[in-house]
Amino acid sequence: MHLEQPSELPSSRRGFTLVEAAVSVIIVATVLVAALETVGASARARFAQKDQSQGLTLAREMLSEISQCWYADPNGGTVLGPDTGESARADFDDVDDYDNWEELPPRSRSGTNLPGFDGWKREVEVRWANPSDPANDAASDSGLKRITVKVTSPTGKATALSGLRSRNSAYDKQLRAQTTYVSWTGVTVQVGADPATKAVSGVNPLNQVP
Repeated sequence: MHLEQPSELPSSRRGFTLVEAAVSVIIVATVLVAALETVGASARARFAQKDQSQGLTLAREMLSEISQCWYADPNGGTVLGPDTGESARADFDDVDDYDNWEELPPRSRSGTNLPGFDGWKREVEVRWANPSDPANDAASDSGLKRITVKVTSPTGKATALSGLRSRNSAYDKQLRAQTTYVSWTGVTVQVGADPATKAVSGVNPLNQVP
């Protein structure tokens, strides 16, 4: 019986050469780096969006609190900033008492730290505003104040929110009789048990004071 020896495999069917393997590694590495950069950019965008959302929450809460105070001190104070005897935030009774106020971390008016906001900072600036151009300061009180709340996240992301407060606001109307009214209404949404996922939004309703 005659047995034929198996012919040698064509060179085209042999395993990868060293050059081919090196090229494959380079291609895979390039694709992997691009994928990781995409994932990283997406994660950074989510963190930035989260910081902005939480920053707006803190700014709105503080702006809402300040807007509900008297335009001017009921006892006749005429300077921007806290009046004599008003060393704590709980003592502030008019808008400009909050000028140059800052806190780290953010706290409620009663002084309790707000959960989930460790490392955050809030700052307030109050200026007399020019009624004909509210974006610019006025040299003296013309019946309009501009309130700016700046919030800075632990990562350094800053969010600023401004509002105008007029001397003739509904909050400065004198009540003719004992009246109960709603000064703020809002909603709080939280995903799971993590307070960092909490979002707060609200509005100051305009009450028709008799």
